Amino acid sequence: MAEDIVPYLSGHFRSDVLQEALQATRTITDMENRASATIILVSHLSALERNEILKWITHAIKKIENTSSRERIIRPLVPLLAKFGYHEDAVAIVPEIWDVNERASVLGDLALQLVELGYPEKAQEVAQMLVKIEINKGWELARARDLIDISISLVKSGYFEEALNTSQIINGEWNQAEALANISLEMGRMGYVKEAFIVARKIEYQHWRTEALTKLAAELEMLPINILYPLWIESLPVLTTRSRKNLLNDLIVLGPVITALGGSRAKDSLFSAIQDVGHWWPESVN
Repeated sequence: MAEDIVPYLSGHFRSDVLQEALQATRTITDMENRASATIILVSHLSALERNEILKWITHAIKKIENTSSRERIIRPLVPLLAKFGYHEDAVAIVPEIWDVNERASVLGDLALQLVELGYPEKAQEVAQMLVKIEINKGWELARARDLIDISISLVKSGYFEEALNTSQIINGEWNQAEALANISLEMGRMGYVKEAFIVARKIEYQHWRTEALTKLAAELEMLPINILYPLWIESLPVLTTRSRKNLLNDLIVLGPVITALGGSRAKDSLFSAIQDVGHWWPESVN
């Protein structure tokens, strides 16, 4: 097959083989088979030839009446279009996929690819398209997972704002909380400990907040006091908006931070004061 030997060829030998392969594809009468054969060669063509071939395939797809056949072409075509800079064409061709679950899957993959290529805003646009698809109920979790993965990919690439924005469009508060926890942890791993804590403290679900805060605590206590102290002061009003049970859990998890700020005596005094308040005003009357 031409696609197998082309990478090992150079100069006019490579060009001759490619031209022969292209000429052979033009003799294929079945549109699906011709498009499939041509897609294989796209990555090896010159920019001019590639432009012409991609345009032809994009138009040819619309002439394929069988939906399954059309989708088999679109699946490999979308990443090729994105790879070579035809982002609008890649996005525009996805609605041609009839199966909504497959369409959602392709959009998820496309968004991740756009992040890797350095187009976070376009990735966000694709994520918005993914959210709007009325997929089958059983696929909701898969879509949420795709969006969480997109958020994580964005933050890993340094697009913090875009990652946070994407997390907010995920269906379900639990899934949003999971996304925020992962964003926070990734920011912490990248050295943005202060920013990671600001994200983590806003997570409403205790499970995900605890996971994020637990892993950040060791990094937080290493911050200089002139950074840690004001960060702690501005965080207290956020932490105290939740139930006493949640607050106690957060303070236990953040024990190393309290110790870093005021020593072990400060931590002991704080928990003693909370216990006193608990005796005066039991949780049941809150």
